[in-house]
Amino acid sequence: MPASVADSGVTISATDYQVQEGARTFAFSGTKGEAALALTTHAPADLSRETNGEMMLVATVRVDSAPTAPVSLGLRSAGKTARLPLGKLDMLPRGAWTTLGVPLQCLRQAGAKMDAVEAPLILSTPGAMTVSLARVKLGMDAQVRLACATH
Repeated sequence: MPASVADSGVTISATDYQVQEGARTFAFSGTKGEAALALTTHAPADLSRETNGEMMLVATVRVDSAPTAPVSLGLRSAGKTARLPLGKLDMLPRGAWTTLGVPLQCLRQAGAKMDAVEAPLILSTPGAMTVSLARVKLGMDAQVRLACATH
């Protein structure tokens, strides 16, 4: 049975990935203003060493219905959120599981304090969309790699 957080505009349900109910589907309604999905830590994590290498935040994701508004990927550290624009997730196929890699260096460039990570993944949009998430980890391999913004 789907669950929702009161007044959040996001409904959560189980879906299959490799095993029965091995992933979660997040349906953003787009009716409550900007809504976010955040994975948080119990205590701030120090990812500065991993950031100095070529490590990425790798998420196994499936876009079930395309976003109606731009999406951002964020990382909260030291009480502040650094955000990277993902547009309308056009870099990801619809309806297929894909690994998306976000270099930790990109998040640092966006202002994240990598020695005090409180929420390593925040996905947000003011619009409607449905995405499924199976796994989030640090790694080196991804089918789609996000490029860092150049200034």
